[in-house]
Amino acid sequence: MLPAERHTTPAALASRRFVSGNSPAKSSISRPPLKFGFLAQAFSTLEQQPMLDLAIRDVACYIAPQAALTRSKDELRDILPNSFGLLGVTVLGMLALARLLRFPVARLSGVVARTLEKELPQKAEQVIPLKEQLARLAVSFGFYFPFAAGFAAVPFFRNYLTLKRTGTSDFETLIGLEGKKRHVLSPQEQAKAKRKQLAAGNTTLGIGAGLGLASLLGLSFLARRPESLSAKATEFVQRAFKTYALRGKKSYEVQGTLPILLFWLIPPSIGWILGARSRNERIEYAVKGANSILWFSLFTPLFVKRYFVNQFKKYEAHGLDVGVSDQSKKGMKGLFKALQGSIPSYNDIQTHLPERLKPDATKLKNRYSLLSWLIPVTMLAITPQLINIYFTKKRFEKSERAELKRWPDVPTPPHYPASQNPFLTVSPYHHKPHFAWLNPAKT
Repeated sequence: MLPAERHTTPAALASRRFVSGNSPAKSSISRPPLKFGFLAQAFSTLEQQPMLDLAIRDVACYIAPQAALTRSKDELRDILPNSFGLLGVTVLGMLALARLLRFPVARLSGVVARTLEKELPQKAEQVIPLKEQLARLAVSFGFYFPFAAGFAAVPFFRNYLTLKRTGTSDFETLIGLEGKKRHVLSPQEQAKAKRKQLAAGNTTLGIGAGLGLASLLGLSFLARRPESLSAKATEFVQRAFKTYALRGKKSYEVQGTLPILLFWLIPPSIGWILGARSRNERIEYAVKGANSILWFSLFTPLFVKRYFVNQFKKYEAHGLDVGVSDQSKKGMKGLFKALQGSIPSYNDIQTHLPERLKPDATKLKNRYSLLSWLIPVTMLAITPQLINIYFTKKRFEKSERAELKRWPDVPTPPHYPASQNPFLTVSPYHHKPHFAWLNPAKT
């Protein structure tokens, strides 16, 4: 699951589709001329269709490479519900949940629903009334908590489907390390394990829904009487609005490093780790989660994006605003100053630059777009999967050698790892002598 790429410039923060964030007219949409090539046309089209771009990018850059590197058919069938489940939460959350929540918030807060749908202009916290800020925050946190809970719950429902299909909760069996041996649970144990998985998934969704509902109601009722807030409370609301407000119906709803990190990247990692069926699986998902968070939240914005922002800076004198002028950086320090700026869209390039500069700027934008596809493939899908394949096999072989030393009189004892997952029933072989496998009738 890949978070959305942001391409808006500070001058057109409201939407990258339009020449101006204040006039979302269809006639203002323009695409690069064909003379700039098919690549620019393709990337520009995807850039103007953010949800299509997200879905294609997720399938092509993450799900497909990861599926190609699975170690067995069982593992392939195990990861597909997880991957497409996360994609489904993303798409349905963006397209449906946020929009639906605006209607009850409008009724409870007294703010017109159409007002809540509008895309946020630059420095929105300074121009939008406090009443509307509170109403928008009610929508935002009413959305964020169920959205995050959906990500965290997906691994539990994945585990349920795998148990139903294979009858096993043993991760090493699913990835093929156990060879032809299959640690199948008894019907009673399968039923108990499936109930636990469904209960864990439903509980996670319930917690998210409860927090979202409480936030929606509390902030909506506050919006009815914004004058009751103190000066410090008002300042706190404005800071929260600047960081967490959803951006509007016409754009990616979730934008900004902190919201993406807290409600988009971390929740799936928590779900993966809590839903892991063995120590090896827990380590594998910890590696994937840490890798995703580092690349999206640190390496990509600090190095990749910063490099291209500096490259585009030379076009600011010709009317292309990338938000790195001295005035825009005023008051910013350290890491926040390094994160300042954004990559202009193809539409910005075609709209604001003179004809003689458009080809070079479009080529630079093409290189950035290509890199934004290659990084997920190499660093988020292929690299962590190869690392996990290598080290999981090493850990498994080490545990096998330890078992051979522990039971020297038993030839080739099988490996029955004890599950450390509180949501799963442990293997039926757990707590039994390893030599019991020699006489299955008594196990």
